Amino acid sequence: MADNIRKATEALTEEAQSRLNDVAEEAIEKGRKTWKEVRERGGEVLEDARKRGGEAWEDAQKMVRKYPTRALGLALLAGVVFGAMILHSDDR
Repeated sequence: MADNIRKATEALTEEAQSRLNDVAEEAIEKGRKTWKEVRERGGEVLEDARKRGGEAWEDAQKMVRKYPTRALGLALLAGVVFGAMILHSDDR
């Protein structure tokens, strides 16, 4: 009787380990697939951001060339605002 219980326990243990290995392999494969998809999508997003950044930079350069006085005034205003913010934060 004890021998039958031991054999049944061993068989159940082997079956459980086999199923666990199958589940682990499947999870690892899904993880790899998901990581690959995320990397590919991240690369696409990064490339799109670079393209848009380049376009925005070109547009800004065109605007500065077309309206240099406005650009200088805007830069001066931005400097005053940021300077005031920095001085204000130092007062605390």
